Amino acid sequence: MSLPKLYVEDGYVPIPRVRLGDAAYGLALQSFPVVCTDAVIYDSRRRTIFLAKRKSKPMTGWWVIGGRTLAGETMRESINRCFMRETKFDIGSLQFDYVCTNEYIWKDRQQVPQAIGCHCLARTFKIELSAVNRELVESNLECNEYDKSMGLREFTREDLVSEGVYSAILDVYDLIFSK
Repeated sequence: MSLPKLYVEDGYVPIPRVRLGDAAYGLALQSFPVVCTDAVIYDSRRRTIFLAKRKSKPMTGWWVIGGRTLAGETMRESINRCFMRETKFDIGSLQFDYVCTNEYIWKDRQQVPQAIGCHCLARTFKIELSAVNRELVESNLECNEYDKSMGLREFTREDLVSEGVYSAILDVYDLIFSK
């Protein structure tokens, strides 16, 4: 599947990036959908995906690796930066293959007030890694985001169903292995 086309107006000047404090970020979450990029590690031969157990909201439990896209950042720049931030592993954006864009409306969030959810658009990519590279990713998972004691867990479709993962993970699995 190909990436959505990117249009950049002539004369565009890169948007300065600003880090918002928790209060301002909480207000931004109430005003605008957040755009994210997510990576699903998979093994085409075994027809499995690898998930990490998230500790922080909005989505706790077994999930993919990713994060928020910064203003002025392309999808490829975002997926590479987010994956590297979460795993300390620089793969290069061309190694990621676009799968789909999903929309999530979460019931709660990490930022105060936590009881107010958030709205996300997540552009999901897949990446196939060798066992050695999966071990490197697993050993470097961001400890504030993921439960490192659980590591990366390999899932078949049947495992995903029996574990009761969020339905979006099943849909992404089906898209990855649809051919």
